[in-house]
Amino acid sequence: MTAGSSATRTRAAWARATLVLAAVLAADQVTKALVRDALAVGERRDLLGPLDLVRVNNDGIAFGGRIPYSRWSRVILDFLRDVSEPLLRPFRAILPTLGPLDLSPIVALIVLQLVGQIIVGLIRP
Repeated sequence: MTAGSSATRTRAAWARATLVLAAVLAADQVTKALVRDALAVGERRDLLGPLDLVRVNNDGIAFGGRIPYSRWSRVILDFLRDVSEPLLRPFRAILPTLGPLDLSPIVALIVLQLVGQIIVGLIRP
């Protein structure tokens, strides 16, 4: 394997990741515009099977942080990592790397939601 082929593969991987990110952002903006135009706040529409669409009003801002050398913070974060990592590992193996952006939690939540809806659908008469 030559250095040129490794660099070419790296550039190709970044190009694919950029295209995926651009497609996700475009789909996000298009669906937001469609929902804003079609639904009032709080209105719900059934989509496909267990999926439904709800318009919510979210004017807040989200950010994260932790106290750098706090023992209780470290214990909580270690627990969350230990619990979530077995679920996220298969998704991280499948999804492309997008630099510091990790889409595996989003995909895992969507899959868990779908599986939950399917199970509820099977249980309810």
